[in-house]
Amino acid sequence: MIEGWVVNGASISNLAYILTDASGAATAPGRRGDNIPVPGRHGELRTVRKPYDVGTVVLLLTVAGCLPDGSVPGGSTEMAEFFARADALLLLFSAETVTLDHTRPDGSVRRCVGEVTAVMDFTRVGPAPIGRISIAMTLYDPFWADISPVTTGALTWTSGQTRTLSAFAGASAPMADLDILITGPANNPEVRQPATSSFIAYDGLIGAGQTLTIRCDDTVEAPLVGTGGLVPDYTKIRYLPPRWFDLTPAAGLDVQVVHTGGGSVPVTISGRRKHLIG
Repeated sequence: MIEGWVVNGASISNLAYILTDASGAATAPGRRGDNIPVPGRHGELRTVRKPYDVGTVVLLLTVAGCLPDGSVPGGSTEMAEFFARADALLLLFSAETVTLDHTRPDGSVRRCVGEVTAVMDFTRVGPAPIGRISIAMTLYDPFWADISPVTTGALTWTSGQTRTLSAFAGASAPMADLDILITGPANNPEVRQPATSSFIAYDGLIGAGQTLTIRCDDTVEAPLVGTGGLVPDYTKIRYLPPRWFDLTPAAGLDVQVVHTGGGSVPVTISGRRKHLIG
């Protein structure tokens, strides 16, 4: 399969917009934060759990004065088509937010959302109606994500059991916006990634016939959703700050569920895999 690039629903992988360099899409974001130097001591004290900084994507395109098939419409000229292509490209990347989809050679699609804050300067190449433009996007959520979510399905966990979340295999970036569905009866359920100590717990009872969905994305309107008559109590949520739960694939995909009351509890973890590069 051939690589493809789609910007806000419009393909730029054609002869009118030739993507000559997409290496900027393979730049992983850096870590934010400093270690702590201690007077009189060698080295530094490492600050753990450093978050990632914003991401960037730089695309270098060549714009030709023709239609995607290389032809020029009747009554037009190559120069007129060049400016028409340039205007269309500027319109795409000047949107308030820009959604960039990258179809990789294996057919998978990764998506990022950002905005173009740098100057977009078309550099004409010789007398021919051909121009080059470098477009830089800033990704405030620095990671690329799959288009579709994956799910573990309803796995049953005895208290203290550890499972490997193979559904998220292939992810390379932390996932802090997963949905965790717990089906009762469950007393004081806690979902934890032992390797990082990240966890989310609900110190309460989820009765038989009830479910609790914990939406770890802190931007959603209703992070806790109950069914079967369960009214979630936000005072019973316990977690390791600053995020409710953060699955970090660099530390592995082993997750542990702890609960009281005996028996086993069905827990489903769903969300989109995240990636450091596109």
